[in-house]
Amino acid sequence: MKAVLQIVPYLPPSNSGVGDYALILARGLREKYDLETTFAVAHPNAGQSDLEGFPVVSFTSHASGTLRATLTGCNRVLLHYVGYGYQKRGCPWWLMRGLSNWKKQASDPCLVTMFHELYASGPPWRSSFWMHPVQKYLCASLAGLSDSCASNIPLGQQRLRLFHQKSDIMLLPVFSNVGEPEELTPWGERGASLALFGGEGNRRTAVTTDRTDLEAACRALNIRRILDIGPGILEDPAIDGVSWQPQGALPPREVSICLQESLAGFVSYPRALVGKSGIVAAYQSHGLPVILPRRYLEVTPYAVPPDHSILHSAQLEGLGSQQLLAASHASSKAYELRSISRHVDCFSKVLE
Repeated sequence: MKAVLQIVPYLPPSNSGVGDYALILARGLREKYDLETTFAVAHPNAGQSDLEGFPVVSFTSHASGTLRATLTGCNRVLLHYVGYGYQKRGCPWWLMRGLSNWKKQASDPCLVTMFHELYASGPPWRSSFWMHPVQKYLCASLAGLSDSCASNIPLGQQRLRLFHQKSDIMLLPVFSNVGEPEELTPWGERGASLALFGGEGNRRTAVTTDRTDLEAACRALNIRRILDIGPGILEDPAIDGVSWQPQGALPPREVSICLQESLAGFVSYPRALVGKSGIVAAYQSHGLPVILPRRYLEVTPYAVPPDHSILHSAQLEGLGSQQLLAASHASSKAYELRSISRHVDCFSKVLE
């Protein structure tokens, strides 16, 4: 039986998008390619040795020797990299050393790294400013050590190309973790609802900093209710003629039902980084046009692929039903490039 060790910082039930991603990927690799996963987790949940039939092992300490012992007998490793998930300053030297030693000693080793994050930056009064060169060096070293690499955004792909010359860098925007409906509710049967889905902080930004854009979207699309989906209690933005309907934190199936009742989804997120956003992935997997605040459609110094499913509030004025339907179709089409099946196929190929 084929096997892979997936290294992750956290696993469910811990609240971690990377952990959710790794678990969904493991299911797909098992179902489609009979490729079994063992998880190696840096921050284990107490007493967890199994997750949905996948064995779970943990690092008893964050040291290269401990990692090397965990890797003994493995020849296929998929690393989910986000520096701060493995070390509080984003500089997990132990991880780099352990993987380097393993590659020297293992028989026919294959290391594939999914860079969920690369390196941080910030003003001089923040530690990210001082750690930036070290974080960048570690990313370059990991990319050079890896047989294949992937990023979820074009900027990450471009930066990794500078570090990794062995093969092209896979571009894999994250998939939806609230389902991929095979059939969507017909457009004419959807209610006049706008979905506001995500974490508490992101949604709070939408109803405070970006309230004007949220209101403009509701007005342009003749929205009658906002479905607020996620943890925490937010204050009603009090938009005239629009009912505020908190749904709370829902299981994936119920989130999916809410999204299929909606005409569009609003999210406060930079246009250039939507490949990282599970919220955008959820909207697109349900055929929803994605509405961003106009402040997030800034000009960037690097290429961003065109995506006609992504709109900003100023573009909505005068938008007819046919144009909105076209944006819905574009959303479903855009999701094909970030579907679970595509991720599973890509990783299976490079892990052969």
